[in-house]
Amino acid sequence: MKTRFGILPTAVVLVLIGLVCTAPVSAQSFALRVNAGATNPYTDKAGHAWQPDKSYAQGNGFGFVGGDTVDRGSDVKIEGTEDPAIYQTER
Repeated sequence: MKTRFGILPTAVVLVLIGLVCTAPVSAQSFALRVNAGATNPYTDKAGHAWQPDKSYAQGNGFGFVGGDTVDRGSDVKIEGTEDPAIYQTER
């Protein structure tokens, strides 16, 4: 037995499959962690990699221009973190 709506459900299903198959993939997040004033890379307790800061140069992507570095050293107690090395230096 033929129905009036025989083609419509098939067309709707095909359109929905097409939409699902062409749905954009969400972008992954990206974190650039820079340890200002540091001279060496550092990996924190959570496994995140921190880059030391660097002087800006065209094509570098990032960097500092001027400023002084403050290094408190490891003798100064920094509370409220499991990674005091991140907070020991600044620019």
